[in-house]
Amino acid sequence: MNFIGSGVVFHVPSFFSELRELEEKGLTAVHDRILVSDRVNVLLDLHMAVDGLEERELGDAAIGTTRRGIGPCYQTSRARTGIKLTDVFYPDLFKQKVRRLADG
Repeated sequence: MNFIGSGVVFHVPSFFSELRELEEKGLTAVHDRILVSDRVNVLLDLHMAVDGLEERELGDAAIGTTRRGIGPCYQTSRARTGIKLTDVFYPDLFKQKVRRLADG
């Protein structure tokens, strides 16, 4: 059994893509052997966009990120403005938090 815990940033589409790849390689019951905490911070496409914009803005001083949004997602996590997986199950709260991130 594997567990993805609360200190992690979690990109949902990538997760399911990786599970599919594992199944295609012959691993069985992958979905049954991994649990994801509802406290992970959800990495959104918005984080990826911010990552790319920050790198472009830095120009020659760019730090060379992967532009996958990991840094900006951790920033919102630490600032307590990020979205946790549990928020997805509360549509009004989820919408409010996404709007706050987009406006920030």
